[in-house]
Amino acid sequence: MADHEQGKLWNALLQRFALPLATFCIGFGSSEMMAVQSLHDRVMSNDREIRAVAQDVSREQDTRVSEDREIREQIYSTRAQTEKRMEYVVTLMEGLMKQNSEVIGLFKLQQQFDKK
Repeated sequence: MADHEQGKLWNALLQRFALPLATFCIGFGSSEMMAVQSLHDRVMSNDREIRAVAQDVSREQDTRVSEDREIREQIYSTRAQTEKRMEYVVTLMEGLMKQNSEVIGLFKLQQQFDKK
């Protein structure tokens, strides 16, 4: 009889607490799932943003590299033109010096002819 009463008591206890306990477990599990899903969504959103920023940085780096390349080409071209112009200036200066030397030589000859 004691076993029978103990079984009744156990059944009553299970009936009284089993449903609320099951409901609590299901509710807790679903709220945990919602929290995990929310966290997962945030992580995915952050991953997308990080990828977008990485792509923007990559594009910016590519743009900077191409701009640097263009600037270097312009500098090289300008330097080559400047060197060519300097060569022309040197050639002109040499020509002027040669003319001046010839003029001085002619003046010396004229002075020698005038003395005679």
